[in-house]
Amino acid sequence: MKASPSAPVIQGALVSKPVATRNGIFFWLLRNLVRVRYTFFLVAFLAALGGRSVVALLVWVAVAFGAVLVHELGHALAARFYRQDPRIELHAMGGVTTWTWVDELKWHERLVIYLAGPGIGFVLAGLLYLAQLVAPLSGPSVLRLARYDFFWATIAWGVFNLLPVIPLDGGQALREILERRMGADAGRLLARKISCVVGFAGLLTAFALDQMWAGFLCGIFAFDNLQRMRGLPGVALPR
Repeated sequence: MKASPSAPVIQGALVSKPVATRNGIFFWLLRNLVRVRYTFFLVAFLAALGGRSVVALLVWVAVAFGAVLVHELGHALAARFYRQDPRIELHAMGGVTTWTWVDELKWHERLVIYLAGPGIGFVLAGLLYLAQLVAPLSGPSVLRLARYDFFWATIAWGVFNLLPVIPLDGGQALREILERRMGADAGRLLARKISCVVGFAGLLTAFALDQMWAGFLCGIFAFDNLQRMRGLPGVALPR
């Protein structure tokens, strides 16, 4: 998630019909502008290849779209609660919520925004589980498959997002806490160091568990944090 310079809050439609352009699909949802790049669907489809039927692939892409959108909507609703003007974008790497600075956010408000994404996913997964206990699903198998995929997408991805690795939500939350306790420079440096260690450890663990996409992301994030440490006080990386 990112923030941009101050601008007036834009109140969009509660919900709108999607508009497809060459730059993606645009629509309003709960007064938040959403852009979905076509690469999101492509990567979601490719990530699920390998033993799945065509129907199962389509179910996965639909569920992944809904799960990631709900995750980013959690960030956006929290940001709007704190008087910001959020935007949501789904892309090849997942999703991101940005907002325009309307009022300066306090550190704990930013912390809530970071944690709201995985939090709303956990809540919905819990409600779905309780609904299944009360009224077990006995419909077509495609619905049971969609339920399983939704649990996986919200719970597994939610836990992954809470890893203390920048730019994941857990990493952003960790950075906020460390900067608050240690000061901006020292806190940011320690957050980057932790991100590197956990990222490379996640890379090895994910590959060992045959979770290639998660391992790829961990490796990318670890390398990015290593590079971004250049220029931070107390850091001298070899060139």
